[in-house]
Amino acid sequence: DTPSLEFMDTQPGSIGDLVFQDVNGNGVFDTGEPGIPNVTVNLTGTDGSGNPVDLIATTDASGNFDFMGIPAGTYNVTVTDTNNVLTGFALTSGTNPTPVTLTGGEDFNDADFGYRLDPVIVANKVVDLLPADDLNNDNVANPGEVLTYTITLRNTGGTATNFVFTDTIDQNTSYVAASFQYLAGASLVTALTEPPNLS
Repeated sequence: DTPSLEFMDTQPGSIGDLVFQDVNGNGVFDTGEPGIPNVTVNLTGTDGSGNPVDLIATTDASGNFDFMGIPAGTYNVTVTDTNNVLTGFALTSGTNPTPVTLTGGEDFNDADFGYRLDPVIVANKVVDLLPADDLNNDNVANPGEVLTYTITLRNTGGTATNFVFTDTIDQNTSYVAASFQYLAGASLVTALTEPPNLS
């Protein structure tokens, strides 16, 4: 009988690649989108000889990570974020964990994870009776006098897309008119909808 010999490619490979901020939330890494530094990533699994593998990496200033010197085997790449860098972010690209079957000498660079920062909208409403609208100067809102409502919306998180804010008219008041203005650094407001029966 002719003996059958099997050879295993023992040349080590690597597994990476990027944790990035998916600014527009489209699930794709676009030019100009920043990497996210200081995010911990865990590589676990078993090499081709049955040995367990459990390694930790941290993304660099550009959001890159790379597990080097990895033998062929079956692995999972998991974003663990033990530094809580991704608090307030949602995964938009990649699978966490990402399974990888690594062959000998392979450089696997498709373990990419995109995260979008969730918008955090804070609304504040102030009601004023302006001196010019206080017809009898008693500092009390009487019938026929105009109250001014100032509503401020601030987004302290990621980009808000198709965000709609609705405010209810208080009892015993009638809508007159409205306008809006941008604060420094504000994004575009595309529409101001007045009550349909009063506009």
